[in-house]
Amino acid sequence: MSRNEWMLIGDLLQDMELLGRELVSDSFAESAKHRLKELCDSDVTITSAQILLISRLAGFGLRGDKVNEFDIA
Repeated sequence: MSRNEWMLIGDLLQDMELLGRELVSDSFAESAKHRLKELCDSDVTITSAQILLISRLAGFGLRGDKVNEFDIA
């Protein structure tokens, strides 16, 4: 994978964390959800990434349990 692809994955995970913590405006949330749908192959991929993100944050002691799954619709 290229550096740009890894950077995109990092950006998407950051957006997902902000969405899950409800730290974004409604317009940013809509834009981020649209981007996730566009770049991920399915809702299953997005849900799997949410679970991975929550686990990763909890593993680093960053209160991953405070990140909620969000509705992608």
